[in-house]
Amino acid sequence: MFAVQDPAAVREAAERLGGVLADLDLGLLLPSSLKELVALGDRIERLGHGLKTRAAVKVARSEVWRGEGDRSPEDWLARQTGTSAAEAGRLVDTGRKLEQLPAVAEAVTRGQLSARQAEAIAGAATADPAAEGRLLDHAKAKTLRELQDECRRTRANAEADPEAAQRRAHAKRSCRTWTDADGITGHLHMTGPVANIARLDNAIRHRADQTFRVARAEGRREPSEAYAFDAAEALLTGAGDGTAAPAGADAKIIVRVDHTALVRGRTVDGETCEIAGVGPVPVTTVREWMDDAFLAAVLTKGEVVQKVVHLGRRFRAAQRTALQWQDPVCARQACSNRLRLEYDHFEDWADTHTTRVEAGKRFCSSCHRLKSTGWRVSAPDAEGQCTFTPAERLSVAEACAAAVKSIRSRGPDMRLPAVPDTG
Repeated sequence: MFAVQDPAAVREAAERLGGVLADLDLGLLLPSSLKELVALGDRIERLGHGLKTRAAVKVARSEVWRGEGDRSPEDWLARQTGTSAAEAGRLVDTGRKLEQLPAVAEAVTRGQLSARQAEAIAGAATADPAAEGRLLDHAKAKTLRELQDECRRTRANAEADPEAAQRRAHAKRSCRTWTDADGITGHLHMTGPVANIARLDNAIRHRADQTFRVARAEGRREPSEAYAFDAAEALLTGAGDGTAAPAGADAKIIVRVDHTALVRGRTVDGETCEIAGVGPVPVTTVREWMDDAFLAAVLTKGEVVQKVVHLGRRFRAAQRTALQWQDPVCARQACSNRLRLEYDHFEDWADTHTTRVEAGKRFCSSCHRLKSTGWRVSAPDAEGQCTFTPAERLSVAEACAAAVKSIRSRGPDMRLPAVPDTG
């Protein structure tokens, strides 16, 4: 045996495999052969995931990922693989743990574990290295759910300070949303300490029981999950109890709807009615929300917010609404960050002393910092996205000049941008 020190062999094997699969006609195969192909496909997937996991953690430890302007190795990996930053983070974390778990690492390398099996075992075996062999045996004989339960028990039993574990879980709490590929199905995902989630679940189930009784009295029959959704929506939105919207210009749902569609009650071909960053919604939904304090509607008639111009440095409320609609996520291509978006002047306000929506974009704080420190930013494409290109290395004098210009354009209330390292 010899150590492979060049990816050429792997590249050639991948190309050969791609050619074989391209020529494969599944319609000519017997069901027994198709069953075997399912198993082979799973093995190929496991081998690929093992390779990706082991290589990604080494890239994360290097400086290579910084060359494309990503905020972290996880963001780089997410962009490269077309996954979320959360998924990429879990993969890198699993890779780091595998470096300390030789038996698990070998099983992953040989394609003996699925991605979720590897993640579960790596986490548990890191907490209790003595359990490594037992958990690998468990993976061969048990279902994924049973393996995950055993891994959770192993981690809990190995925890020396349960209170500290609770604090760690609390520190990692999150609430995320995303939309399915169908464009109409949304998701809300909350993560936090088990006790907190149990309290939330209890409140939802209690309210769901009321919803169920009302539905039963009306003769309706729906799955319990549907009643739980209705209960959670009512609890979170304060439906019917007069709860006020939170303060802040960005605390709202922004809907763009054509005026003609709003009057008609439905859209026709070429018209729009959708929530910024989410997707299409029925006009009837917008009509129902018209008195909701959370709602801001951008109409194609009425106030044409795209044409509002004023002489101050800050964007006015109507302009901010237009930009929130225009850029619900960071306007940098391939950046999906929705949090802490900042308003940027494409026209340097220090030169024009004019603020126009047409010359405004919203970038997350990290991408905005790149722009402020000399990265070249393209004009928005047809989708409103901008491409970021690293600037050539600046001299100290140029870097200082760029920083001063950034401060002038962003105003005294903005934090000082980082000066790029000039070596």
